[in-house]
Amino acid sequence: MDHAVAFIFDHPHALFTQFLAGPEGVEPTSYPSHYLKQFHPAFNPNADEEAKAAGFEGWKAQFVAKFGEPGNIDNKTRWMNKELPTLNAWVLDSTHTVDEPLGAVRNPYYWKVDPAGLQLPYIDRLHFEVVKSKSDIRDVARAGKIDMQARAMPSFAEQVNASPQDWPGVNTFGVIDTDMNKAVIALNLNHRDPVLRDIFNMKDFRIALSISIDRAAIIRSAGENIGVPFQAAPRPESEFYNEKLAKQYLDYTPGKAAQMLDDLGLVRGEDGIRRRPDGKRLSFFIDTVGDDRYEILLRVAKDWRAIGVDVTARNLAQHTFYDTRELNEHDASSWGGDGGISVIQSPIFYFPIYYESVQAVNWARWYRDPSDPKAEEPTEPVKRQMELYRQIVKTQSQDEQGRLMTEILNIAAEEFYVFGVSLPPIRYGIYRQGFENVPALMPAAWTYPTPAPTNPPQYFFK
Repeated sequence: MDHAVAFIFDHPHALFTQFLAGPEGVEPTSYPSHYLKQFHPAFNPNADEEAKAAGFEGWKAQFVAKFGEPGNIDNKTRWMNKELPTLNAWVLDSTHTVDEPLGAVRNPYYWKVDPAGLQLPYIDRLHFEVVKSKSDIRDVARAGKIDMQARAMPSFAEQVNASPQDWPGVNTFGVIDTDMNKAVIALNLNHRDPVLRDIFNMKDFRIALSISIDRAAIIRSAGENIGVPFQAAPRPESEFYNEKLAKQYLDYTPGKAAQMLDDLGLVRGEDGIRRRPDGKRLSFFIDTVGDDRYEILLRVAKDWRAIGVDVTARNLAQHTFYDTRELNEHDASSWGGDGGISVIQSPIFYFPIYYESVQAVNWARWYRDPSDPKAEEPTEPVKRQMELYRQIVKTQSQDEQGRLMTEILNIAAEEFYVFGVSLPPIRYGIYRQGFENVPALMPAAWTYPTPAPTNPPQYFFK
């Protein structure tokens, strides 16, 4: 029997089908009601009592134990219950963070068939070895224990691609990283300290910091000598590539940067550190998550201290990073460059739209809900961008959406809210010889989400 499902919104949502194609698009079909109703008081009035009898604090705790954290597909709790019915091609037969290795078996009720009518998936069992670090992943690959992998493979896959004769039985495939930067740097334009807020909102201050970064040296040392200097802008492969946004303020000219800071009245003290207008040292933290970006930030902080700006890089736990930004208690941030290819879908660094827009979380709140007590009214250029994006969401014409997005990017280029370090290059993944149906080239992105659209249920062993 055919079933029709209607999604009804209070306001136009012309991008809805595009968002359904992303990772969050799985949410509407992730909640099996025939299984989960028994754990929810809206359908089972005894749910709370039964949860407590089973040893849980209440029905919510049991619901999370049985399903995972609702609305958060990237949370490990979503992979704890192997009894949860799923539409996925494979179903867990072990538990994440408990069993090692993590395993999944073919779902006999999977809803797809191949062009010949054969039931998918072809592969009966998946095996995920749990490792402690990225270097451990590469060790496992060198030992020939990986059938197919794209993440954490760049240096090893480069070796295989450059010298395939040294790695018989291992093939490579190209991966276009849809991120537009290895490390987007965002000062907090809504800083709670009014003096730092005023300084961070000076465009010339942001330009001075940008031109004092020795990007070539960072690429050589922290980037495995791969990549080119690049600002926070759509990738060259994107239809929205904006040369001004991508290439402005990249030249390494620390002398000019120092002079610009002098002209702003941020003079050096006897200790070599510049002073704020209130006489305090010009000092702040810049935070990230992950060793690779942290290594980049250590070098950025060194360059900034050389021009008299005292900056300390911090590598935070992910929950601490997000909690600090939710409270607007951060100074500056660095994250990966979402929006390199999926520009309209992920414009977080081109103007503040979501909580991930760490350059101005309170302006983003204003966009979502001006009545939010934490929201702050943005500047006129930002408000113009927000209005343009609202028009994008209302129009079905892709040509018109493109015109509006181009104007948003032109404003971003003029305002220069955030800046970047380097453009991630095309890289490689590996797969074992005899592992078939892997495409020669695929995008790599959270929004894609890699490798799901390449149809892994049709991968097979020859």
